[in-house]
Amino acid sequence: MSGQFQNFEVGFAAQSDPAGFSQLDTVFQKMKGNVANLKLKIDAAEVQKKKIMNNIQRTVTAHARVQERLTKRRAMAKEYQKTITAVEGGYNGLVDSSKVLLEVLTTQMNSSDTAPPPNGFAPA
Repeated sequence: MSGQFQNFEVGFAAQSDPAGFSQLDTVFQKMKGNVANLKLKIDAAEVQKKKIMNNIQRTVTAHARVQERLTKRRAMAKEYQKTITAVEGGYNGLVDSSKVLLEVLTTQMNSSDTAPPPNGFAPA
């Protein structure tokens, strides 16, 4: 049997590629090249993906900081507005009280028996 196997190898080697093995080998080599090329492209895409993910992470972190500052500033503005409203209310109350006091003093001066001082000021 081993003699037949040897004859088969010799016969196979003697044929001039009737089954198209050289063409198959060429296609196989091109496929290997394509796989290697795809691996390079995949590696480059992975590097780019990591860069983009890092950029996204930095942007998310920056957004969180800006959002936190914005929230604090809005709270401060609200507190300032409360203070302004309270001060305006107090000021308006003071103005109203001053008007009433002026009216009372004017009424008392007009109804008093004593004449107003000649220089316009009351003695101390």
